[in-house]
Amino acid sequence: MSGSDDWGGDYKALTIQDLSGLDGLTEAWTRLWHDHGRANPFTHPSWIRSWLRHLGGSVRPLIIAWRQGDDLVGLAPLGIAKFGLWQRLVLLGSPMADYPDLLVNPDHYLSIKFLAQHLQKQKWSCLDFAEFAEQSPALGRLVEAFRDIGYSPIIERASICPGVEIRSGWEDYWAQKKSKTRYTINKKAKRLAEEHGPLKMEVVSAGPEIRECLEEVSQVHAARWARQHTRTVFSDQKGRAFFGEALSGLAEEGIVRLYLLRAGSTLTAFCLSFVGQGVHYYYIPGFDQTFSKDSPGHLLLRDIIREAHEQGCRLFDFMKGDEEYKDRWANTHHHTMRLLLSQQDTWSKTGFALRRSYFSFRGWARSNPLARKLFFAIMNPLARFRKSVGD
Repeated sequence: MSGSDDWGGDYKALTIQDLSGLDGLTEAWTRLWHDHGRANPFTHPSWIRSWLRHLGGSVRPLIIAWRQGDDLVGLAPLGIAKFGLWQRLVLLGSPMADYPDLLVNPDHYLSIKFLAQHLQKQKWSCLDFAEFAEQSPALGRLVEAFRDIGYSPIIERASICPGVEIRSGWEDYWAQKKSKTRYTINKKAKRLAEEHGPLKMEVVSAGPEIRECLEEVSQVHAARWARQHTRTVFSDQKGRAFFGEALSGLAEEGIVRLYLLRAGSTLTAFCLSFVGQGVHYYYIPGFDQTFSKDSPGHLLLRDIIREAHEQGCRLFDFMKGDEEYKDRWANTHHHTMRLLLSQQDTWSKTGFALRRSYFSFRGWARSNPLARKLFFAIMNPLARFRKSVGD
């Protein structure tokens, strides 16, 4: 179901509440992404549509697009998700999207205040925009717009995102690593090649070839995490179908890179990345634990970072997560941000307070080993139950 709403001035909004409503918008959305998407894969229509089709079953779309005349100048890929008896306004694509965002023509940043006014009229209890990129040009303007119409938005740091700021050539960067690190990596590469065959890094970027490789990659990734009793998006058919569809569309934009490290003919490690506008987004890595003594993930990572240097990237972005191995390579970091606010009625404020308390408890539980074990012993079965009911 779709509808339009005049915002005043020259702007006109379209509210899309089902997947079929996107059919007539995809071409204009893609043009807007080309011009102003900063190569962010998570705001591309292929990502959002595929996510809604395969993984977003519990989220109702509430996508707001606005035009000036015939030109699409802004799009907010939003949805409504439940939190108990309350409804949350969220950015679509999470948690698979590391940097969800709005798409806005910079000449029309002032129109974000009209977006805030339009959202004020919709039915939701609290707004929870998780993982906004810290450098998003829309974030500060959205906060200001909500303040102007009487809300009290809260901005919090969400996730740390390490990276390699590329300041000179590869040789300079590599020379800055500890001599022991360089020696160890070179030694492991030599041993892996001697025991299993010559090492070769393959780079797959075309849609059909990516689809062919996904099954092999997903098996390696799922097997690695199954040993830790953890399921991943590659562990079931829905996740694999999502990636197959989303990556095929994004491959047409020339930004998808699937890196494979083979020893002889055997896949030992892989990485799914996105590359565009001088940034290498290191998205999902994985390795076969059969070869863990030789650290094939690090061997592949070394070669990918070297390629980023050689291709003139300005930033190698590890994206969300403070995993220890990233610190060995990173020389900078930024954060994602969480934007939170509540509607003004008592019912909404109550739900908002409960959700804030939940996040506080979860943060404490994650930092306390005993509480963490108890927390996830309870939450993981609940999550599996909710998934089985949803399926």
